[in-house]
Order: sequence, then C-alpha cells, then structure tokens
Amino acid sequence: MLRSNEVLLGQDPPHSNYLEAYRRLRTTVFALRDETPFRSLLITSAAPNEGKSVISMNISLLIAQAGFRVILVDGDFAHPGVHLEWELREAPGITDACLTNMDPEAIIQPTELDTLRVVTAGAAASRGPDLASSPQMPAIMQALAERCDLLIADSAPVLGSAGTLQLARMVDCVVLVARARGNVAPVRRALKLLKDVGRDPRGIIVNDILDQDTPAHSYYYYGSNPKTL
Repeated sequence: MLRSNEVLLGQDPPHSNYLEAYRRLRTTVFALRDETPFRSLLITSAAPNEGKSVISMNISLLIAQAGFRVILVDGDFAHPGVHLEWELREAPGITDACLTNMDPEAIIQPTELDTLRVVTAGAAASRGPDLASSPQMPAIMQALAERCDLLIADSAPVLGSAGTLQLARMVDCVVLVARARGNVAPVRRALKLLKDVGRDPRGIIVNDILDQDTPAHSYYYYGSNPKTL
C-alpha cells in the first residue's frame, strides 16, 4: 500500500490536473509501444532530485490500472526506496538474486493491485553498480520481462552511477526525466552517455512545470526523439 504522500497517486486518487497529466503520459507510452513495441522501459535522469522515482512509481500504477501486468524494478542502488513507499520487505531483491542465483519468481512481491508487482533493489543494493555488470543481471532482467506485459525500471541518475548505463543496455527503451528550469548541461551529457552505449532515449519527461508555464500540466512527454523546449 502506498503511504500518504502529496506526489504519489495511490490506488484511488482524486481527480486532479496532476492525475490527468499522468494519464496523458500513459497514453504517450502506449503510443510509443505501438510505434516500436517494447517490453522493458528504464526511467532515469541526468542528476539527482529530478523526480524520476515518483514518476516511475506513478506511471507503473497507472499502466497497471489499465489492465497491463507491470513489474516495477528498483534499480536505484544508491538510494533504493520503492520498498518503503509500498511498505514491502527490502529483501530478497534483484541484487540478492544476482548473488545467489535464486529463481526470479522468488524476488517478485505483490501489491494490493493484482496487475502491479515490485522487485526491490535488495539487501546487497550497495553492490548494485558492480552486480549490474555481472552476467547474472541481464538474465534476471530478461526473466522478469517475460513475466509481465511491461517491466519498468527506476535507476540511479546517469551521471551518478555507471550501473545505470549497464541497466540501460538490458532494456528495450529508455526515457530521461529533467526538471524544468534546470541546468541543461548535465542533461546533454547524460544523453551523450546513453547514446554511446546504444540507448538513445525515446523521450524526455519534463517535470515540475509551473502553472505560469502551462496551466493544467504537471508533466510532459516529448515525442519519439528527445527534444528540449
């Protein structure tokens, strides 16, 4: 169950512009899948505090509410927090599976929504950046993707962890989160690093747009190719 939080939607959120913005984001994700089908999506950012984890959790919830089987993976090994928000056990998680070769099914935890399940970072999260380079991690990510309609991974910022670039190579699609009015230089650097590993982001989610910027929109998703305002 999601804890009460003004930015996390929960299972039955009241109608708001914030909720409608997420519904539009969900529609865009579906449109991208129709354009070029994918089963796994990495949501990351260039730097910390861009809002990527909240976006990962909320869009996972909204897509699951549409009837799709979603598995949300906490790949932010520096600051894992998905298990706290859903009040789940910390371990075993994906890092534990890398170390013990356990069945991927054993690390998937249910939520109150039947179509949404969660894989935590695990007790060995501090070793996550190294384990992301292990031969076990791609196999586990693939096995998880085969157990759902869409796997969504929340990762550490690109510029803060080499493990994020490794995870990006294991998914079909990457999107980047950037806070409005932030420094564009880190975003450009992150885009280049992702491109260098063959994972050009399919889009950029611009977060924290103010009312004076555009009324009634909290989030925007920009197209099939990353572009800035």
